[in-house]
Amino acid sequence: DNLRHGPGIILERLVPYKKDSMLQANIHHIAPGGSSDGVIVHAGEEMGVLLRGTLELQVDQETYLLHPGDSFHFRSERPHGYRNAGTEPVEVVWVSTPPTF
Repeated sequence: DNLRHGPGIILERLVPYKKDSMLQANIHHIAPGGSSDGVIVHAGEEMGVLLRGTLELQVDQETYLLHPGDSFHFRSERPHGYRNAGTEPVEVVWVSTPPTF
């Protein structure tokens, strides 16, 4: 099923949600101009790989420009956010533990 989180973002679940699940995996479909809903901080770890487009990923005060095939990993307690600053849609596989939404 699909769910929406942040402007211009549709999340496609890769792992069905269960109350006792330790893992969350989605494909984030991010329209041009779409972004996370501000800076996010929560418990856990995150990793992902960019499939399509160009993604600006901010972790702490650093901004990284990711291209298809690039991957990332960070502790979720670090302030983070992202946006599609390009002109084409972005697709990124995003995995986190524990589930946050």
